[in-house]
Amino acid sequence: MGVREGEGAATGPARVQEADQEKYRLLFENMDEAFMIVEVIRDENRNAVDVVLLDANPAWSLQSNHSLSSWLGKRLSTIMPDIDRSLLDSYGRVESTGGRESREERDPATGRIYENHIFRFGPGKVGVLSRDITARKLAEQELRETAERARRRAEEVEALMDIAPVGIWVAHDPESSQITSNQAANGLYEIQESEARVGIVPAELWTAPRRFFRDGVEIKAEELPLQQAARTGEELRDVEIETLLPSGRRTTSLTSARPLFNDDGTVRGSIAASMDITELKRSNEELQHFAYVASHDLKEPLRMVTSYLGLLEKRCVDRLGGEGMNHLRFARDGAVRMQRMIDDLLAYSRVEVRERSFATVDMGSALETVLRDLNLAISESGASVTHDELPTVLADREQMVLLLENLVGNAIKYRGVAAPQIHISAGRSGGDWIISVRDNGIGIDPKYADKLFKMFSRLHTWDEYEGTGMGLVIAKKIVERHGGRIWFESREGEGTTFYFTIPESSS
Repeated sequence: MGVREGEGAATGPARVQEADQEKYRLLFENMDEAFMIVEVIRDENRNAVDVVLLDANPAWSLQSNHSLSSWLGKRLSTIMPDIDRSLLDSYGRVESTGGRESREERDPATGRIYENHIFRFGPGKVGVLSRDITARKLAEQELRETAERARRRAEEVEALMDIAPVGIWVAHDPESSQITSNQAANGLYEIQESEARVGIVPAELWTAPRRFFRDGVEIKAEELPLQQAARTGEELRDVEIETLLPSGRRTTSLTSARPLFNDDGTVRGSIAASMDITELKRSNEELQHFAYVASHDLKEPLRMVTSYLGLLEKRCVDRLGGEGMNHLRFARDGAVRMQRMIDDLLAYSRVEVRERSFATVDMGSALETVLRDLNLAISESGASVTHDELPTVLADREQMVLLLENLVGNAIKYRGVAAPQIHISAGRSGGDWIISVRDNGIGIDPKYADKLFKMFSRLHTWDEYEGTGMGLVIAKKIVERHGGRIWFESREGEGTTFYFTIPESSS
């Protein structure tokens, strides 16, 4: 039996309307954003003075932490007496004009921030779609604060570069085609202000009339530490560069450079710092020359004094008597000590006065020379000197012999009750060889670490141990001349190990 029109189930437009209402109801109840419908209450002047909640979805209850039943049909002013007047004005404008408005609101109870979109929902009604944007706002705030911190840091770095007394360069790409330099750097190489800008081409900056030298050999611009670090990704430290400037002036600078890397580990540029050591080097050379000349010229008259004191001791023994002879011996001993001090000072000054003549040196062969020279001291002390295989390095052979002789000689001199046991070994660390000289002697109290390598500094009296206190000072000077460093590890009464580094050249 058929169903007549208008009877039973809905048909045609009515059925479509019901389906649409069901679809919108499902959307209303399951959407993530909070949604509510309110009725705008107006006074006699048509001003919006309050709203009444007509409906809200479950997301609204979760967001506001209120149940729909506690708010439904109630005026908002009774629930929130301190309601923002501007919010009511927005509701009123949207309802009357049919326009749309968006505003951000902060829930004072939870501190959450919401973005509310207000639109007309029908006569006297507005709909409010609310989205929680707390996370986004916090991220935006963090981004602003990070940008501000970065801006302040950039200003600080720029100010630091401007006032820094050392020259600073930054290469912004591996080819060093864009360089930033500070005022000290510009002055160091007589770079005009018009040249000192980001984006300059190094060929325009570093080529003639500027010329660069390293170890007395002229080098190209791409061999300078800044460019080399950017190109190779390797760090360079304390590279001495001599520069012939456009004015004809020669300067010497000490430069260190470090590569800069991208997040993926590729080189993106480099940074270098240079210190002008022209005057320091000149003063140091003059001082070394003075020490060399003074100590050299003092040797002959002091030798004469020592010789005559010896003659007096032989020829005047009957005339001087016991007390006179004691005084004479004191004078002779003092002259001998002064002679040794002058010899050591002369040796110290020669370390840097010598021309740089490095060649491959077999440290094992150098040690054999030392052991031959110290043969008498080794025999008298009953010392045992052993060693591992020692490397070949690029160095001054004569100074390597003197360095090992000072360290092995010290190990023999400052021995304990037992016969000296001395062992020399070597190992690699980065681009350096580390050579160690270990003994079983009297040891050194670590509190004297700063005193140990100072000129004429002695930890013992002359009566206890002979010497001027220059042996380790000379050793330190030799190691530093070769680009290395020297240090020790020791405990008093338990022996000492001295370590020194020499840049690796070959195995």
